Amino acid sequence: MGQRIGPREIVRREGGDLFAFLISDGGFVGPDVIESGLLYHHHSGLQIAVSYLGPREPEVTTTIRVSRDGAAARSASLSCLWVAFEYGTLQDVPTSALNARTTAKRLRQHAEALRRLLPTLLTSEVDDAVRRCQGRLLPD
Repeated sequence: MGQRIGPREIVRREGGDLFAFLISDGGFVGPDVIESGLLYHHHSGLQIAVSYLGPREPEVTTTIRVSRDGAAARSASLSCLWVAFEYGTLQDVPTSALNARTTAKRLRQHAEALRRLLPTLLTSEVDDAVRRCQGRLLPD
């Protein structure tokens, strides 16, 4: 009988393939395996972390961190940036992941959203969008 793997391991195993476009299309390096999942780095000062947080409130999160020219790092969730750049609503990038099957589904959803958002994330507009997300200054 096969041993079932946990949600964090699903993020690490499946995330590498699902988010490979960050390397091939976006010029990121990685992924580094971190406790909660995977971390990608870009020479421009961007980092993208794909994580499973749980078990108390189990969820898959994708966080974009910006650190430029020695300034303090800022970060925002993929779902917040999705809204900030007017791609859709927060519900378009769900995070709740109660089991392994849902975890895999959320990974696919986050990968697709990030693939669509990637060209915008690689512009200087991301700095202001991350700042707006931190201040919750989002479009109506």
